[in-house]
Amino acid sequence: MQPFKSGMIVEKADFCGRAQEIRQLSSHIESKNRCFLYGERRVGKTSLVLETARRLKKSCITVDLLGVKTEDDLCRRLIKSILCFHQSKPPQLMELLKQFAGLRPQVGIDPLTNLPTIGLSASAALTIDDLESAFEVLKKYEGAVVFFDEFQDVLELSNAETVLSIMRSKIQALTRVAFVYAGSLRNSMLDIFTLDSSPFFKSAFPLNVSAIEEDVFLRFISEKFIKSRREVDAVVMHKIYEVCNGVPGDIQRLCASLWDISNDEDEIREALLPDALKHIFALEIPIYERILHSISSQQMKTLLALAELGGESSVSHELIQRTGITLSGSVHKAMKGLVGKRVVCKLNDVYKFSNPFFKCWLLSKNM
Repeated sequence: MQPFKSGMIVEKADFCGRAQEIRQLSSHIESKNRCFLYGERRVGKTSLVLETARRLKKSCITVDLLGVKTEDDLCRRLIKSILCFHQSKPPQLMELLKQFAGLRPQVGIDPLTNLPTIGLSASAALTIDDLESAFEVLKKYEGAVVFFDEFQDVLELSNAETVLSIMRSKIQALTRVAFVYAGSLRNSMLDIFTLDSSPFFKSAFPLNVSAIEEDVFLRFISEKFIKSRREVDAVVMHKIYEVCNGVPGDIQRLCASLWDISNDEDEIREALLPDALKHIFALEIPIYERILHSISSQQMKTLLALAELGGESSVSHELIQRTGITLSGSVHKAMKGLVGKRVVCKLNDVYKFSNPFFKCWLLSKNM
């Protein structure tokens, strides 16, 4: 059975390391504090929050805000998350359905799990009033954790400042509920919580979630290979970590690919890595091609130059020369556009590929 978990939340035995982060986050949750986590995508922020809540035996209401575009969408996600939290507890769910009766909740039964499925009528647009009502309901969840994932996407709302102001005013009154916010756009998260013009200014403690220590995570991965009757050369393990920039989700993805193309009792050596990458490329080519069709000529030149420099660089003289673009301002603009499309991410003044496998694919194509 495939031992590696990629593209999903991990918990219990599948969760690795993060002892210090768990201690810090546990302290904030136990104290009913507010905490915001930032780090690139697939680094494990969501798993960290949910595993910490599990270890503390805390109920956790998770609201995923990735791609939220409207006030109506935000309200629906929050309300549906509250309702779904009770889907395995029919008495509490029925009581909540009465409170949100004006939204005409639609309840069905999933034939596979035999659990209720919940939807909200799309006939009426939800407003700030509905958002405030949802936060009023959260008063009942003393001791629980409310977790807003990809929180920075609230900034995409046309009335973001108003929405953030309402949320802040309601959240600060909920003194018996812990709130955790996570986001994969570092600069946007810092803007929300550290700019004095933001409604959320200094309203939460920061927690940077970076790569797991190489020796800790590679030992964890190596044990998974051994338990599944394969061994991995130490050189390969270091190369895996290097290719994936230490991002746990990407490391697990590459290890899963290596496992898929190998057999029991094999010793996995460096020569197998190109085939493992090709295995990933075959699954992700439609995604890569869609990116290429969505970017401009200058963005493409900038992206290729970044790939040639190892996938990580500031807008340096060397990078500008490699692009073949005359004006440095044009390169900065191209890079900003790539960040907006989430093709690359920015840490301080350094840009890097959001998906290391896309970088490897570009280099393999000699574009």
